[in-house]
Amino acid sequence: MNSSTRVSLNEDRYFDVLVEYAKESPEDILVRITAANRGPRSGRSACVADPVVPHDWSNWIAESNRTSTKPVLTQVDATAGATAVAVTHPLLDDLIFSCEGHVPLLFTENETNHERLFLGQKNESPYVKDGINDYIVQGNMAR
Repeated sequence: MNSSTRVSLNEDRYFDVLVEYAKESPEDILVRITAANRGPRSGRSACVADPVVPHDWSNWIAESNRTSTKPVLTQVDATAGATAVAVTHPLLDDLIFSCEGHVPLLFTENETNHERLFLGQKNESPYVKDGINDYIVQGNMAR
């Protein structure tokens, strides 16, 4: 979305997003995301899905509740027509997160950008969650 694009419900310029879940087994959850442009002009919208793992490794977590190891996410081979990520977490079973199509994968440490929010503070990681926004909204592929 650039600075000249505005989302407006009053002018019927928005996207409907429908998220449907189906659970095949305790470990196999299917999600379908459908976005429909309801505006009078064609437009693009980014849809970002992510595997959710506990954020329990940062310094701001009480030491008694903090894990010693961050989760590891790695792009892995997928079935034909799909993209997949393997997720390894010290407290969870290994998981596979896959999506239809050959889509770009964006990885981040999901850390807050302390340098941007708090004057004089350093980031715990160079891969702060702002990087996802910067890539999708601003087109900045540097981080």
